[in-house]
Amino acid sequence: IQGLGTKVVRQLVQAHLVENVADLFDLEPEDLVGLEHLAEKSASKLVRHIESAKDHANLARVIYGLGLTHVGQASAADLAQEFGSLDALLKATKQDLNALEGVGETVASAVHDWCHDKQNRRLVKRLQQRGLDPRAAKRGTRLKGKTVVISGTLDSMSRSEAKAAVRRQSGKAAGSVSTFTDFLVSGRNPGATKTRSAKARRVQRIHEKEFLALIG
Repeated sequence: IQGLGTKVVRQLVQAHLVENVADLFDLEPEDLVGLEHLAEKSASKLVRHIESAKDHANLARVIYGLGLTHVGQASAADLAQEFGSLDALLKATKQDLNALEGVGETVASAVHDWCHDKQNRRLVKRLQQRGLDPRAAKRGTRLKGKTVVISGTLDSMSRSEAKAAVRRQSGKAAGSVSTFTDFLVSGRNPGATKTRSAKARRVQRIHEKEFLALIG
């Protein structure tokens, strides 16, 4: 949120104006006036920025921002794509979480415990009541059960974006070719080792155009 840096957050906490993230959306300009570097005009501007943040909220970033134990940005993105909403995540069972690609038993248990904590559920409810309830497109199934390796440079996206696209279609994005690899995506200047390995294992090689059609 623009204007809401560490220094401002520290002041809000010290002034007992904010105890958790939901409290931010209850702030009024008059609450902020008098804090260091926040006069009437800048206080009003900050409140507008906080309000506008709801319109640009991303489910993965909200999940990450909630501070679930063991959940980094990549895991938050996986959870967002799998469940599609905060409500669905709160209803997830340990079995649902364990079945998610890239989420191990430790993370699954931590997420399940967080989501079934009464205080955390109240926090999510408050955020939703204040208009922060983003949705995300759920995972597709085009690559379900498939392992994909990216090699070389793609023109349409970075390698990390390509891997995320594979996961969005329920596939596994691996870093090296193995007997479990289904596709090797060859971009510009593909790695010789991956190419040789794919050929030796008779892994199907596809180019960027075919990959884009595959992920939809």
